[in-house]
Amino acid sequence: EYAPGTMADLALAYDHAGAHLDASVAPAGIAWLHALSLDPSLDLWEDDQSHPTVAGTYLAACVFYSLLSGESPAGLGYAPAGIPPGQAEIMRIAAWDAVSARAPVNWRWF
Repeated sequence: EYAPGTMADLALAYDHAGAHLDASVAPAGIAWLHALSLDPSLDLWEDDQSHPTVAGTYLAACVFYSLLSGESPAGLGYAPAGIPPGQAEIMRIAAWDAVSARAPVNWRWF
């Protein structure tokens, strides 16, 4: 079963690795935790409790949308089939909250 501390620990590990490598880190884990705090009924994991569902993948995509565009995905009309509009909006808000809480992204392309 999912232990909430696990996602927080994983997010911290990615942040640490990003800082060590001077690389940007997409705060997908933080967005997941925030989305679940807003709506605990969100189904973000497959039964193996490791891989994301379509909803979990959509939430991560909203994080990347926010990072790359610098804009909130809130109010966007698209959501994958099977995700209720209200839940999709919660995920879009959670993604923006996680991204906007961070310092501006300083992308380095190799």
